[in-house]
Amino acid sequence: MIVSPINTPLPDRDGPGLLVELKTHLVVFLGEPPGPRTAKRVFDLYESVFGDSFGIYKATLDYAFLKAWTPEAKAYHDRVQRPDLRRGDVWGYGFQEAAERDARLFMHHGYRPYTEPDHASFCRFEFEADLPPGQLLRFAELLLPQLPVLSAYGGFFFQGRPNDRYDAASADRIFALSRRFWGPEVVDVELTASVMKRGYKCVNWLTAIGPVATAELRLALGRARDAAEGSTDLGTCVLLRAGEAPILGDRNRFEDLSAYRRIAAALLPLQVARHPTFRGSKWDPATTLDWLRRFTLPEGL
Repeated sequence: MIVSPINTPLPDRDGPGLLVELKTHLVVFLGEPPGPRTAKRVFDLYESVFGDSFGIYKATLDYAFLKAWTPEAKAYHDRVQRPDLRRGDVWGYGFQEAAERDARLFMHHGYRPYTEPDHASFCRFEFEADLPPGQLLRFAELLLPQLPVLSAYGGFFFQGRPNDRYDAASADRIFALSRRFWGPEVVDVELTASVMKRGYKCVNWLTAIGPVATAELRLALGRARDAAEGSTDLGTCVLLRAGEAPILGDRNRFEDLSAYRRIAAALLPLQVARHPTFRGSKWDPATTLDWLRRFTLPEGL
């Protein structure tokens, strides 16, 4: 388990969990909601790379309950639940390790194209902070060619405690940490999904950009490829890499963020112009957008 200045104990030290935890992730925004075949293809790929260590799962419905992920549950999911995806109320599932820290997660969720046309569907994956970077990169290179990618990002992120009694406290702590540490993402995937059909979010260690429509945007993507430490055309998207491994971007230690700045500057024409406000009492519309543009603001945050 990685020892990180990000990891913040619970205020009353209630149990082994953390108020904020440093983790690694990959989030992929999609142009269409995943159906049964896509969900199976992605799960099978995940399992081939990382195995199946999940202990619990649930449908991505507010009123769905967590269930144990047993061999019997997996067989039922394969036979009944996944084939029924998008035919009724269920448009996604989440699978997670039953652990207080370093829990791995895979979630896919689709938004209804008629009633939620502005939202981008997504697949998201969470891992421990010390996952080998090469393993995440290789997984991204295998996964992204199989999906209708709008954009994607991967690397470190701040894991808070949404939807429990520490939600507000963890969001406020993330706000404070994000002033100092610029490498990890501030994450609320459901909020971000509402604007991902209008552009990409911001630069992470890995940043993927799907097909772009105009000559101006293609030039911007070309400049980003020149600015990146590595880039790969995967067919469905271009994958950009800002270094050999994700970094905290600790501004107290003057960590080198020049690759992030170069890529962000090149991709500025593709970045969203607005974003819903992150949770917590510290964030507002201006600080949220400033954080997304931290690598291109002249004076920083």
